[in-house]
Amino acid sequence: MIGAGAVQGGVMVAERRPLPAALSRCRTAGGRRRAARRDLRTSSTARRSGRIPASPRIQSCIVVSPIETAIANCAGSVARIACGDTGSMGTAFFVTSEIALTCDHVVSIDRLTSRGTIVHDFSRDIRVHTADGREIPASVVSSAVSTEPYAYDYAVLHCPAAAARALTLGTYEDANVGEEVVILGHPFGIGHLIATRAMIAAKAQVLSPRNSLFAVDVLELDGSVNSGNSGGPAVSTTRNEVLGIVSVRHGSIQARVDLLRQQVQGTMVEALFEPLLDILEMSNTFMNPGLGRANSLAYARRELATLGIVI
Repeated sequence: MIGAGAVQGGVMVAERRPLPAALSRCRTAGGRRRAARRDLRTSSTARRSGRIPASPRIQSCIVVSPIETAIANCAGSVARIACGDTGSMGTAFFVTSEIALTCDHVVSIDRLTSRGTIVHDFSRDIRVHTADGREIPASVVSSAVSTEPYAYDYAVLHCPAAAARALTLGTYEDANVGEEVVILGHPFGIGHLIATRAMIAAKAQVLSPRNSLFAVDVLELDGSVNSGNSGGPAVSTTRNEVLGIVSVRHGSIQARVDLLRQQVQGTMVEALFEPLLDILEMSNTFMNPGLGRANSLAYARRELATLGIVI
């Protein structure tokens, strides 16, 4: 800093005084910023020319988000399900190297017997398409006589020689309203894994839509759930644990369409209603208000324990 100075030999000589501390710090900080920009330009030019590797200073700026970590950790343990004889599709995830969980409605069908009664049965052609490209035949090993798999909408699958990496299971009590989760699955039967960010909007106990005699602990998800997501995991992005089995897409009108189809079946207006019902079913497939539901894992855990499967 230049002061007033003094006259020496008829010439005014400026007096240099020390810089104020604040100004000195500003100049020092400005110098560091200029040096950083110079390093950045130099390293970028050198990297393009192939002379030097990326600067450690630049590498340290790469931040991996929790949702990216959750997807990377879980992607190899999620599989696509296709049932050849029923046409049903969905998602499953492995809890041991050969045991996977999915939804009962993905792998089951209600069959009409010769006596006119309806029985709850399972697909005879369940195919599990793993993340590494294999197709493995699977079978349902959850109880065929208990009402719980149907009411709580879960199924336990045995996938021989799958050699998959198991996901870590959390508990319903661990889940918090407002917590971020990622929904992993194969909506619309898409071959590659689709990840959707969601939030736990509520925890509630509701009557099972499949059997109103049962109450189900559920996580209401503020996120896109589509046909084909059923059976997939809702994974906490902070703990990388599965908190629920995705089971319901809110806003579906399929039950009403099925009821209307039954009402007109065999009547004089059946042919007239058929095109309308087809349009309604197609519209229902892509109708999505952005809300879904995941069922608590507690019911499937109980089934696994009954089967002697340790997780």
